[in-house]
Amino acid sequence: MQFAKKLIGDEEERAVSPVIGVILMVAITVILAAVIAAFVLDMGNLGEPAPNAQLSHSDSETEVSGVTIPQIVTTHDGGDEVSSDEIRIVVRDSSDNSAIQTLTPDGANGFNTTDYTSDAVGTTDDWYVTKNGDEVSGTISTGDTLVVTSSMDTSTTGSNPDLHDTDVEIQIIHDPSDSMISNSNLSFGEYETP
Repeated sequence: MQFAKKLIGDEEERAVSPVIGVILMVAITVILAAVIAAFVLDMGNLGEPAPNAQLSHSDSETEVSGVTIPQIVTTHDGGDEVSSDEIRIVVRDSSDNSAIQTLTPDGANGFNTTDYTSDAVGTTDDWYVTKNGDEVSGTISTGDTLVVTSSMDTSTTGSNPDLHDTDVEIQIIHDPSDSMISNSNLSFGEYETP
């Protein structure tokens, strides 16, 4: 009888084991739920990450047949290479955040839709993008320069309507991850036509 009393314990000592057991079961359940939740919530972010590239932007201009055409110059200053067919370039009016132009690698507003010549001045509403002075293709790496040349349609206002006397925000967006690689603000002055 004494042996059984030592194994089982008296009435006061018996309640300790079930309470400790319940506490341990609850703790294990909470920890297991937290681990499973962390794993499941992390599963949603399996997409391709955006490249980590340092891009700088500046304003410029070119002249075609006496017409000054605004340009946006983007230089890859370092970091990851960026595939040219995985980005879009968005130019927004800074005052109201409206999109002035969205350029993509292909389609109606493709990077290489128009290469302006003197007879296109005043009649074309296309924008175009060049890489190091040539067609945009392959990857954009350190030292490469993209030049966005704005619309040359001067027929309605006598000066460039798109970037004429405008503050703009330029965004370079990585399409697969839908993440912004670069964002910058530029100011353009007045451009007169002959």
